[in-house]
Amino acid sequence: MSMRLQDIIRGLFITVIAAAALTGWIAESAAAASGASVPSPAGDRTHREAEAFLRAAEALYNAALTGNIFETRLSLRQTETRLRSLPMDKIATAEGIEALAESVTRMKRAVAAVSANPQKWVDGAAEIRLAADALAHREAPLWRQYRNVLREDVTFLAVSVEKSGASTESRARFEKVKGHYQLIRTSVMLHSEPSVTERADSIIRYAERLLSNANTDPAMLREMALPLKEAMDSLFPGRGNDRPAVVPPVAAPPWGWSAFMGTFIVSVLTWVGWRRYRAIDRVIPRESLPPERHVRR
Repeated sequence: MSMRLQDIIRGLFITVIAAAALTGWIAESAAAASGASVPSPAGDRTHREAEAFLRAAEALYNAALTGNIFETRLSLRQTETRLRSLPMDKIATAEGIEALAESVTRMKRAVAAVSANPQKWVDGAAEIRLAADALAHREAPLWRQYRNVLREDVTFLAVSVEKSGASTESRARFEKVKGHYQLIRTSVMLHSEPSVTERADSIIRYAERLLSNANTDPAMLREMALPLKEAMDSLFPGRGNDRPAVVPPVAAPPWGWSAFMGTFIVSVLTWVGWRRYRAIDRVIPRESLPPERHVRR
């Protein structure tokens, strides 16, 4: 085979490879236009670690429900191990990371307490489970289903305050609000700015002070209900829905179009490459070519 023919074949090969790469770029651009994301190894790892953390948290919750101290301790150790494996840079705020660590720490203290309190185990495990689900299912996490629960809690509290002021019933209603808020607080902090929970914390403390005194002015108790409702509503994205709004994606060019354009580009570049090497009047010495590189996989 003559040197000229070898150079022509080499040129055609390089041209076809370049055209194939360009075709792939067109396909990726079409996917980007439709809102689709190209999977990345880092993204896959993040998802795997989040799912593993969720499975450990679910096992912890199930163990806490049974009241078995040995199973609960074992599951808690596994949950803590999975927590340390999470890519923390994927959590929105430093406060979210701190809140998640504190949830696990509170659970450890509850399990290590001399006087066992199984209800604290269940509450702590539920808090961790919801937080783990928030990391694994960012688009539709379970904690958002508490929107209507908290609305009902605040409504019942307002009715009780109107009827009996800072009574035992009103304090019990408030504990419902506070308890459900505590369950989702860490989950909220994983995806929201700290100001959201800081406002809710402040309102919760204010309401608790008012209700702790049986002689609190009834007018102040009635005025408490609206800011409490607004603070609880602000924990959730959107208005009035338990799920985020779905925006229809922009339609991407069909696959057949990309395939056609790819074939067309390959044909054109191949023809151009052929004409170019046919027009070469001199042979490029082989020693002037760059060395071949072999990529090992």
